[in-house]
Amino acid sequence: FKEVQAVLCHKETALACGIPANAISQVMLLLLGADVAAGMKAVGGLLIYSLILTPAVAAYQLTYRLKTMFFLAGLFGMLSCWVGIWGSYLLGWPSGATIVLTATVVLLLTIAFSPKRKDRNIAPQE
Repeated sequence: FKEVQAVLCHKETALACGIPANAISQVMLLLLGADVAAGMKAVGGLLIYSLILTPAVAAYQLTYRLKTMFFLAGLFGMLSCWVGIWGSYLLGWPSGATIVLTATVVLLLTIAFSPKRKDRNIAPQE
């Protein structure tokens, strides 16, 4: 996982350290492309970008650690999808918009209860 973090933060340094940064970068782009292709069917072209970014931003509100952030972003994304689909069924709303609205509510809750809001002057601890 340190290798992924190195490639995300500074690709040239990762290459200099002997990490296969190009391969890791290509795999990350492939996974992002697969995510976009799968999400297009569910929520549509414009809403997929919101569904990619919103859980990541919500996870960033709660932690400084990249591994925890990846886990929380996936959890928030799955939660938003399940609750959004269930809500769209009950309310008769379009599923894509309901999923993104659910993700936005999760984001607003994490912003409201973020420990980072209280610790603005404290440097991140790793």
